Amino acid sequence: MTTANSNGTSYIFLKKIVTNTSSNSEGDKLYFALIQAKRQGHSAVLVADNDHSFASSFLNSSVGRFIDEFGLKDFKCHFKFKGTKSQFDRINNYLTTCEEIFS
Repeated sequence: MTTANSNGTSYIFLKKIVTNTSSNSEGDKLYFALIQAKRQGHSAVLVADNDHSFASSFLNSSVGRFIDEFGLKDFKCHFKFKGTKSQFDRINNYLTTCEEIFS
């Protein structure tokens, strides 16, 4: 599910844990990977393939659920993202919306 390098950074490769990024059930799989990385105490990089589009239901069930439980600050402290510019923009817009809602 995740791999770690020598400096303690984990990599969560979405293609290894989800079959798509369009459903709640697939979002749940990412949520559990986020929890696992947090429990291990390292920061993690979420790595997406070019074909991942991140539906709202997927993000709500994964990132949103994590933020509900631990807070946006905790998410931003523990996780980074690696993907295309449009994927980054989608994640960034989602986090900005969360920040507006939770502030």
